[in-house]
Amino acid sequence: MHKVIVSLSLLLLIASIHSCTKRPYACFRTIPEEDSLKINVPITFIASCSSNGEDFFWEFYDNPDSSEFGYSTVRTFHTAGQVEVFLLVAGNGKTAATTKMVTINP
Repeated sequence: MHKVIVSLSLLLLIASIHSCTKRPYACFRTIPEEDSLKINVPITFIASCSSNGEDFFWEFYDNPDSSEFGYSTVRTFHTAGQVEVFLLVAGNGKTAATTKMVTINP
């Protein structure tokens, strides 16, 4: 009986630790700031405001669409307009995502 109680207690402890792991949070910013993005100027997309992430996956829905891995990535756009940017953050066995439209000015 003692072994069953110890095993059950250990199982409950493991379950409570697993449920307490923090969920990642996905967000990003740009350098230069979003209101200053221009064509033919390199733009750094950085997940500096994200938390509890270990892996970062970016998708850019422009022409041509592309994807990148990493905490940050640099892109140069050659046409003005809006670009949809998607960021997926994975950590602690969980994921979070965000999508934002950024405007590239002439």
